[in-house]
Amino acid sequence: MHSMDQRLSFLGLTGQRSADGHLLAEYRCSCGNIVVVRRSRVKNGYTRSCGCLSADTKPGLRHGMRNSPTYRSWSAMRTRCLNPNSKDYPRWGGAGVSVCERWASFEEFLADMGERPAGTTLDRIDPSQGYSAANCRWATPKEQARNRRDVVQVETANGTELLPDVAERMGLTRGAALMRLTRGKLEGVRRAA
Repeated sequence: MHSMDQRLSFLGLTGQRSADGHLLAEYRCSCGNIVVVRRSRVKNGYTRSCGCLSADTKPGLRHGMRNSPTYRSWSAMRTRCLNPNSKDYPRWGGAGVSVCERWASFEEFLADMGERPAGTTLDRIDPSQGYSAANCRWATPKEQARNRRDVVQVETANGTELLPDVAERMGLTRGAALMRLTRGKLEGVRRAA
């Protein structure tokens, strides 16, 4: 049975089952979010959206930004940190990355972060901490690549630097610089202690 408020489009089975044995499937919500839910809950009409339907029908929660890049960033952050069925959960929520209570509300997130500038996504300033106004910024892919937990620090004549910065200065890709560093063939550069 499908409701006229059904917002989920079937993308495919995940090949996994829930803890209680139900088939899990991936769906695209009309707001743009991708969610993994029990197939039976969608078929019988119990699950009709990624959660945005509930937010849209509650008085006072209409912000008119459901399809905006800002809303998608907020929703994706919450999904990867709070939804154990998300494919990204093991690297975020499952690894202890939290979302502050204030950001349970999109309106509060928007008040703290402002609208997402073009060419940026949500980034944690300190990757070892959770998502909050004090620890988040809108950052470019280049800024984010230098702010990862697994970024390699190296010692050069200039002191301690990030390998992506050294690679860029030498005209190398990050992968090529890492391969040369590992083989001991990146002149004047050694892995930081």
